[in-house]
Amino acid sequence: MKKLYALFFGCIALLYSCESVDHLTISNENELKNTLKNEYMKISFQSENLALKNCSDFQFTFDDVEIIQLSKSDYNAIKKGLKDSKLNSLQVSNEVDFLVEYQGERYCMNHLGQMFKNNRKLNDHPELVYLLKNKSNYYNRFTEDDLMQSDTLIRRYGTPFGYHYESPEKAGKLLENDSLLIENINHRTHHNIILTY
Repeated sequence: MKKLYALFFGCIALLYSCESVDHLTISNENELKNTLKNEYMKISFQSENLALKNCSDFQFTFDDVEIIQLSKSDYNAIKKGLKDSKLNSLQVSNEVDFLVEYQGERYCMNHLGQMFKNNRKLNDHPELVYLLKNKSNYYNRFTEDDLMQSDTLIRRYGTPFGYHYESPEKAGKLLENDSLLIENINHRTHHNIILTY
């Protein structure tokens, strides 16, 4: 009987610790502050491919914002990791694939675990970058094969628990020469995410 109770309470705890995802129409920062009760981070990334870009190529916009509610412990771990990051004296090119805006600072990151704060190199923090990408559903936008070939963090830590590739909807159209043209529909390649708890 004790095992049954333990299993029941374990399932309840698991349900409450899961992240929830909402798509809301939010058009500016004031609406966002009025909608959310807790602090938040804004995240932006592109999913057309895994190529690295310059940090200035990433910009959070209020177009089709996705809000992901994390457990407070996950959110606090990310917040602590960002705040505790130290500047590194080495300056390398800041080619990145991910942007976090938090408390007026811009943190750009890449699949090598490199981090930049306002275009200045920080000490590498691969665990934090992996956690951020995982919790923002970044990895779900790419096939597992693409991730294994192009993402060093996936090769290092493995595919995240709960990974599921969100393939774009496809539509077929018959052309005049009887060939079939398949195209992606409703497929966003620029993602604007809000992480909160």
